[in-house]
Amino acid sequence: MICSICNGQVDEHRHPVTGEVYWTEGHNAEPANDGRCCDACNDLVVIPTRIKQMSNRRFSADAVAEDIGWDDALKDCSDLYEVRDMNDFREISQENLAAQKRARREETKESRDK
Repeated sequence: MICSICNGQVDEHRHPVTGEVYWTEGHNAEPANDGRCCDACNDLVVIPTRIKQMSNRRFSADAVAEDIGWDDALKDCSDLYEVRDMNDFREISQENLAAQKRARREETKESRDK
């Protein structure tokens, strides 16, 4: 298969132990183009282009919720989680993350003390 970006040969992916070829179809080259690409073009062209496109988007919790239709999901779950809007959802998520970090620190501390 030929890379749609550099016109070079698409890399074969091999199993590290057996050496058996398990993939010869390259990578999805979008948004660079509509074809398939080699490992190098994926790393040097496609992924940076995707990251640039993502960084140009507006990433607020409300925009993400709008993109994936969470408004209806939040309404359905509001009784269970006491979530009234995305700000509440964000606060609950941050509280959960903080609690998880505290629990991990405690586990690490306890394992060191043993």
